Amino acid sequence: MTDQEIKALLHPKENRYFVLSLFALAPIALLLTALVLGTFGGALLFFAIAYFTIWFAQKMIRTSYLAHCARVDEHSFPGIHKIVEDVKSQLGYDKPVDTFVVEEGSFNCLLMPYFNRKILIINSGLLDEGVSTVELKWVIARFIGSLRAKSYRFSIIQALISTSEKFFIFNILLYPYERAVVMSGDRLGLAVIGGDIASAISAVNRLCVGARCSSLISLEGIARQEEDIRGFFGFMVRILSSYPPLVHRYRELLLFSNETYPHRLKEFSQNIVGKTQEKNYRSQWAAETKGGPPAI
Repeated sequence: MTDQEIKALLHPKENRYFVLSLFALAPIALLLTALVLGTFGGALLFFAIAYFTIWFAQKMIRTSYLAHCARVDEHSFPGIHKIVEDVKSQLGYDKPVDTFVVEEGSFNCLLMPYFNRKILIINSGLLDEGVSTVELKWVIARFIGSLRAKSYRFSIIQALISTSEKFFIFNILLYPYERAVVMSGDRLGLAVIGGDIASAISAVNRLCVGARCSSLISLEGIARQEEDIRGFFGFMVRILSSYPPLVHRYRELLLFSNETYPHRLKEFSQNIVGKTQEKNYRSQWAAETKGGPPAI
C-alpha cells in the first residue's frame, strides 16, 4: 500500500489526537529543556542513561523470549510466518519484526514497538482450533499496520513516561491518541483481509470472550451494551483507558465497512438475515444509524 492509501485508512481522529498528545507533552518538553539549560547540559546524562535503560531492557526482554518461547520462522509455525511476511509485503513494511508464540490463552497479540527491531508476541490462544487464517491475519495486520502508518511516532517518549509516575491529567490527554491508534489498526486489518467484515467481527468476538465462547455472542446484546454505557460512568471508563471500549469497536468496524466495503457488509448482513436479533443489530449499527460513530 502507498502512503496515501494508508493515510486514507486511518481513523479520522488519529491525527487530531496526535496533536493533542503533543500539547500534553509540551509542558514536559519545556521542563526538560529548562533542566538541560539549568544544569549546563548535565541533565543530558540522565536522558542518555534513561535511553540506555530502555534499550537494555528491550534487549533483555527479546533474549528472554528467545530463551523461553518459540520464535516464528520458516521452521517453527511456518503458516504464521507466511502470514506475517504477507502482511508486511501487502502493507509495504520492510523492517524486521521478531515474532514469538507464548503460552497464553487469550486471543490477542502484543507489540513492542521500541527502537528499530519490533517484537510481536502472539498468544497461543490465537491459534486455537477453529480460528480461520483470515481472522489470524486481521489480528496480526492490526499491529503491523500501525507500524506501517507510523502510529508509534513517539514511542520512545511514551516509554520514558511509562517508567515514572504520570500525572492524571496527562493520561487523559494522551489516551485519546492511543485509542485512535487501536481503531486505525482495526481498519488497516480489515483492508488487509479485503474487507471481510464477517471474519473481522468473528475475530472481535474472540477478543472479547475467547475462541470457545465467541459463537455465543449476540450482536443485538453488544448493541444494547453500548447503549448502556452512554452515561457518566461510561464516559469515565472510556477516558481512563488507553483502549477504546470493545463494544465501540464493533460499530466502528461496521461503519467503516459500509463506507469502504459495502458489498462485503451486504454479504455479511445477508448471512445473518434469518436471525431477528441480528436484523435489529443491523438496523441500529449499519450506515443509517443516527448516532454516528461513538466517541473514542
